[in-house]
Amino acid sequence: MKKFLFPAFVLLVLLCGCKGPTVMVNGVEYEALSEEEVKELCSMSEMYLRNNVPNVISEQESRTIRSFDPECTIKYNGDRSGRAVIRWSLPKRNIEVVFDGLLLDPSAKCWVQSEEKQPEVLDFTKKSTLREQQKAVEPGKRKRAPRRNRRRARQ
Repeated sequence: MKKFLFPAFVLLVLLCGCKGPTVMVNGVEYEALSEEEVKELCSMSEMYLRNNVPNVISEQESRTIRSFDPECTIKYNGDRSGRAVIRWSLPKRNIEVVFDGLLLDPSAKCWVQSEEKQPEVLDFTKKSTLREQQKAVEPGKRKRAPRRNRRRARQ
């Protein structure tokens, strides 16, 4: 009897102790990808970008992608499944490879998104003073300050 209990105990410890990482989403615990699997997903996205969509990136962008690690965001909706966004921030644009479905599965949906970076973003939430506006105008072409409404007394 002792010969049977010890191997059963060892087997039980091995099976229960080797559980992978988990993540909690809306009160439900899902099995997550390990760090090695996330790196594998990133390398799969890089290969997908180079081989399946060759006209999306230039040769220089391809070299940049190979030299830098991407930013990886995963939103789980099941065990080892969900939506993974692998993003490279290049000097002129952002490139994303999106996986949807069972991650690391060859049948998972995959597509590429590319977004051109804007040269400068104007912030209209800040109110500038009149002096800052006048300084922004070229020195030789100063604009007059707007006249304020004045009440005229009629007599």
